[in-house]
Amino acid sequence: MKKKILTLLSLALIGLGSVQAQEYRRCGTDEEMQKLLEANPLLLQQLESQRLQQPNLQASVMDMADSTLVIPVVVHVVHNYGVENVSYDQVLDAIRILNEDFQLLNSDTSEVYPMFKSRIGNPNVEFRLAKKDPLGNCTMGVTRTVSELTNNADNTIKDVVKSWGTRYLNIWVVANIASGAGAYAHYPGSVAAQYEGIVCRASQFGSIGASGSSNLAARTLTHETGHFFNLAHTWGSSNTPGSASNCNIDDGVADTPNTIGVAGQNCNKTMAGCNAGETANVENYMDYSSCERMYTKGQVTRMRTALASSIGARSNLWTQSNRILTGTNNGYVTALCAPNPDFNINIRTACSGSPLSLTGSAYNVSADSLASVKYKWVLAGADSPIMYGQTISAIYSTPGVYPVMLVTSNSAGKDSITKEDYLTIGDGTPHYSAQLDTVESFEESSFPNFLTNVHKSWTVTSPEGLSFVRSTAASVTGEASLMIDNASLPDQTVSNIISSGFDLTSVAQPVYLSFKVAYARISSTSRDILKVYVSTNCGRTWSSALYNKSATNVTTPLSTVGTTYYTGTFTPTATQWRRELVNLGNYASYSNVRFKFEVTSRTGNRLFIDDVMISKNPLLGMEEAIRAFQVSVAPNPFDNAAQLNYTLPRPESVKVMVSDVLGRKIWEQNESQQEAGEHTLNLPTQIKQGVYFLQMEIAGQKIVQKIVKQ
Repeated sequence: MKKKILTLLSLALIGLGSVQAQEYRRCGTDEEMQKLLEANPLLLQQLESQRLQQPNLQASVMDMADSTLVIPVVVHVVHNYGVENVSYDQVLDAIRILNEDFQLLNSDTSEVYPMFKSRIGNPNVEFRLAKKDPLGNCTMGVTRTVSELTNNADNTIKDVVKSWGTRYLNIWVVANIASGAGAYAHYPGSVAAQYEGIVCRASQFGSIGASGSSNLAARTLTHETGHFFNLAHTWGSSNTPGSASNCNIDDGVADTPNTIGVAGQNCNKTMAGCNAGETANVENYMDYSSCERMYTKGQVTRMRTALASSIGARSNLWTQSNRILTGTNNGYVTALCAPNPDFNINIRTACSGSPLSLTGSAYNVSADSLASVKYKWVLAGADSPIMYGQTISAIYSTPGVYPVMLVTSNSAGKDSITKEDYLTIGDGTPHYSAQLDTVESFEESSFPNFLTNVHKSWTVTSPEGLSFVRSTAASVTGEASLMIDNASLPDQTVSNIISSGFDLTSVAQPVYLSFKVAYARISSTSRDILKVYVSTNCGRTWSSALYNKSATNVTTPLSTVGTTYYTGTFTPTATQWRRELVNLGNYASYSNVRFKFEVTSRTGNRLFIDDVMISKNPLLGMEEAIRAFQVSVAPNPFDNAAQLNYTLPRPESVKVMVSDVLGRKIWEQNESQQEAGEHTLNLPTQIKQGVYFLQMEIAGQKIVQKIVKQ
């Protein structure tokens, strides 16, 4: 007999307790429940009211006890063209495992600890991928949507990738979940209909492909479907498996022994339960062990009761009328579906006249019918605006930014997808001259477009549409700068802005890309990154990052305000900018050099860029120059002798002079070419007591320091 049987109300209250931080959290259902209760305290009363209805459903549960309940399923794959774009085979594998576990067909039940074999229950539920979508159209039961949200998913992903409604079990497959969980679900009736369903990482979905393939990964969907059918964890809903306090709570199922739960994902079949003489059912799907392989009969009754209830529309899922509407009824003849198109290419920029390779793909069709899919490309601006074939090679002779349309078809119909501003074709001509120190300070009101010379325009790319913009909120030169608001973008969004060409043919080495940056963190969790790349072929290929600074790097911090956090909107003052130098090395010989500024947004504040220029003599601010060349005078003040110390990062010309307060030259060392490294110079000793100014000129950079002779 259980120590304490908890109501849904009790389980909900437990969910409000502390949440143990875990590096690996297999299930996020309790954490999600806690968020819901904090946002809507009245939800407690609603859940308790629903619990009181459960006894009235027992007759319905008994009537359907021997029936196999068929549940229509739709899998929403949300991806950014990574491994999270799971194959149809991986989807089928996940459904196979789900069906084996819910129909007691899993072969590993033979390994169940003997004392629990008599308690093994058979939910007798079958899951079938839907063959009709909500509008009655033909489907393979899988949707595919491109979104950066896949990297940090929570319930907002369901606002972007819409649920198919309560006629289906909706499963969203993503790359990562914001809470760090492997998956999560919602108890019946705890959320609005459009949020019902399961969110699961691709690495814990099925046992092949992107899945980690362990038992923990393969059974994640079984575990979450238990929550969807109103099962709690075997220790209750504290979200702290392994805690001794779990002995005071329970899961509301009579034949699962009271337990603290498995915290370490191990498999100790003889693990003691909370009550004397009891053994924990660590092999239960609703625990966290590495050997879960069973539901109990009591859990089956609880799930079937949920399926008999209208709460959360669970009772509608398995009806014959719903099976007919979703194409999951017995005898339904699977139709050939029209193919859904997609395409993604890594190289989306090229110089005019250079070939670009494009490859299309089709989904919503079975593997054996893929060969019959036809591909038609509509390429506005291309030399051949209509092309056919899955893979094509397109040439654009006219520079510009162009859309791409792909139409896929078969005997069942056709579908199309258009991606606006998808290809950028450069004219191969530099639009910034070789003249040094020519500054791009973003004063053009139409930036990134230049209305008087469209080929000089810069290109902004971001999957979320919001990215680099011209801003008049702050600047170093003129009235405007370039700005990206990291806080407004989903975590891990990668945004780029690409310059037009710079002519460096007449610039001798050394040559630098110089720009001013201003950035602040919101909190210690801000992890934004800025990188700079170089291309010599209109962006067809890029160098490795020549500049790479992150918000969390101690040695090369991105922040220009030190360790200060700005929780409000960051707008830099004149002293909160920092000049950055990127050594362009051998790129000095190229005639069409482009730069790509790439920002990875990781919950930080706004970042500004201004005064982008090519410079041979990188003129720094005084304090910056002193730090850059490690200039110091010691001792200072001095009695008899003092030394000037400095470091050259590369061979440079150096000139040193000492003047009095009236600017009269007292001493001078003639300009000379010096090697890279540390240097020491003895200052003159014959000067009188007083205040003087030491003036240095290093490769055109002027440095002034006050010195005192005592």
